Amino acid sequence: MALSTPPPLLATVQDYDPTTDTCSISLDHIGLIVPWIDGVPIAQGVSRAALAAGIRCLVQLLDPNSYCTAQVVGVYYGGNPASYGGSAPNGALQGSVAGRAGIQTNGAGSGSVSPAFGHTFATVPYVEAIADNGKPLTITAATTSGFTCSVTGGPANGWVFLSWAASGNF
Repeated sequence: MALSTPPPLLATVQDYDPTTDTCSISLDHIGLIVPWIDGVPIAQGVSRAALAAGIRCLVQLLDPNSYCTAQVVGVYYGGNPASYGGSAPNGALQGSVAGRAGIQTNGAGSGSVSPAFGHTFATVPYVEAIADNGKPLTITAATTSGFTCSVTGGPANGWVFLSWAASGNF
């Protein structure tokens, strides 16, 4: 049994079936053979209108050893995910945590949020965050227990929702 939820994976939507409210996806950068998964459920906060063929999305595996537990948790419109130092993502990692957050923006479309990891890492972890609407994010002030994520140029007096993952040594 996993001690924490694995970080979200990037995938590509192949199609969306509104009758079952599921989609088919292909996972990116998993290996030589690209896993294709049909009937993947979609999280409540994800816009179904954005689930067109070719759109990148974030997929969460509830069990890191089973693609059958996949769920689409966000839509990724492009650009690079924001990241913050910490231990190398390809290094020997002891664990990871992931989550969702919302940034409430001001009249200029700027705002920030400071999610807590829920676990304390031994050193500052590698942190990534991707906004559902494709707005560029900036990660600052990462610590062993949380980080701050900011957006500029978002919707005025609105919300920017994001998925994040932190990987490192517990």
